[in-house]
Amino acid sequence: DLDLASLARSFALVRLPKMSELRTKKIDFEELAVDVQSIPYTDPVREKARQERLKKEEAIRATKEEKKKSVKRPPEEKMETKRKKKGKHERIMDEWEELQEEERLYRLYKQKKITDEEYSKQLMSSKSEEKENSFEDRFEKVRKTHQMLRNNQKSRRSHILKPKGMK
Repeated sequence: DLDLASLARSFALVRLPKMSELRTKKIDFEELAVDVQSIPYTDPVREKARQERLKKEEAIRATKEEKKKSVKRPPEEKMETKRKKKGKHERIMDEWEELQEEERLYRLYKQKKITDEEYSKQLMSSKSEEKENSFEDRFEKVRKTHQMLRNNQKSRRSHILKPKGMK
């Protein structure tokens, strides 16, 4: 194994480079107390470009700090947002339950067991359903969802029934 501390000293490094490979290893290297940002280039053109870059970086750093300070919320608002957040699995399950309810209502509507008004009323009364502008929009959404599910089932069946040699 290579002794990185002695190798760094032999190259007269002021500090070790920031590398992910070096973060996990224990290296006995003492950094020199030198501000690397203050070391100028000998070429005046490169030095001028470096100074401009440093000014831009400082401005960006300052704006980020200001944003962090201004974004802080009062404790009541933090509690409300935490309550509103649900886990990913729970949101998915809620969506599936909502979809099942819509499909059940659609089936009843197509079998003429419920009227248009009952269908729209039950869809509107769903607690987790978003409010849409009209009955037609809602009906179209449910119909498309139902059609998508049916097409998905058909494609699965056709994939299973096809012989291995055919596409």
